[in-house]
This record gives sequence, structure tokens and C-alpha cells, in this order.
Amino acid sequence: MENIVSCAFKGKIYKQIRIKSIQCTINEVRNISVIGQDVYRRNSWRGWGIMRRLHGVWSLVLIFVSIVIGAVSIAHSSRIAALTYIMLCSVSFIIIVYAFCSKCPCRQNCCGHVLPGQVTKLLPERSEGPYRTGDYIGVLLPLLFIIGFPQFWLIGSLGLMVIFWVLIIVSVIEITFKVCKGCGNSACPMNSKLN
Repeated sequence: MENIVSCAFKGKIYKQIRIKSIQCTINEVRNISVIGQDVYRRNSWRGWGIMRRLHGVWSLVLIFVSIVIGAVSIAHSSRIAALTYIMLCSVSFIIIVYAFCSKCPCRQNCCGHVLPGQVTKLLPERSEGPYRTGDYIGVLLPLLFIIGFPQFWLIGSLGLMVIFWVLIIVSVIEITFKVCKGCGNSACPMNSKLN
């Protein structure tokens, strides 16, 4: 007796596969999901996929520019503190990618931000699945540092502070409404609230 298994992504059936028995082995299920990912990867650069990636890259550029603005405001008082801020922001980025992105099933071939997905390939392997308290702390503390550290210096320059916060807010809006909405990570709290 043959059964037909459908590979679906976001409710759309991309491929149907015939299997001989209902009792699939784990490898057969993995092969089915890999085929589904391959089909999604081929279609991800068409239409919505490319726009999601464009917004993902754009949001990272906005965050990077806000970090540079924060470093410039710090550099008016201390260049060493500004360089330290930039180096710690780089470390914070790696911590965020390891804590959050390395558990995302989209990281291999359809990361909306592109760069974090590539960075996860260089980091130790983590199992996909629900996020835990440590994962959230690994995102929250580095983000608080990136945003909070330059505030003392930004207060002295109202123009830079406004630009810094506008860039941060626009990047959060981009990520929330353009990148997260097309993500296939069902364990992500942003994705589950929006989809």
C-alpha cells in the first residue's frame, strides 16, 4: 500500500512524495523535509522571498549605521571607549547569532537577514527547537548593551540621538513586519505572534 505525503511550507503544497508504508523511518521523514526545504530554497528568491531578504539586509544596515553613530558620539569624548564599543558590539552580534539564530531552521538556506545565517555555519551546531530563558537572555543583554551604552554620550548631541533612535525604531519595524512575517521558524516568538 502506498501513501502520499505532501511537503508544504506556509500552507502551500510544493511536492507530493509516495511512500510505501505509513510507518516511515526517521530518515524518510528527514528526506521528505529536506526535499521541502530544497523546493522552498528554489522559490525563496522569487517575489516575497527576495523582498524579505532585502528588508532583512536593510534592517541590519540600519542597525550598523546606528552603532556607527553611537561610536561617533562616544569618540568625541574618548576614542578608546568608541573602539571598545565597536568591538563589544561585534562580540554582541556573535552572541545574538549563537543564542537565537543558530536554533532557527531557516538559517541554512532562507535566512531573511542573510548574514546571520551565514555566520551560524561558523559557530558550533545547536539543535533546532523552542527557545529557552538562556537564549532570550543571550539576545536581550547584548541588545541592551548595543542600544544602552552610547546613551550617555548621545544625550550631549540631540541630533545624533534622534538619528540613532529613528534608525533603531525603523529597523525594529522592518524586522517585525517585513522579515518575521515570512519566516518559517515556528518556535520564534516574533513569528508566532505575527503569523
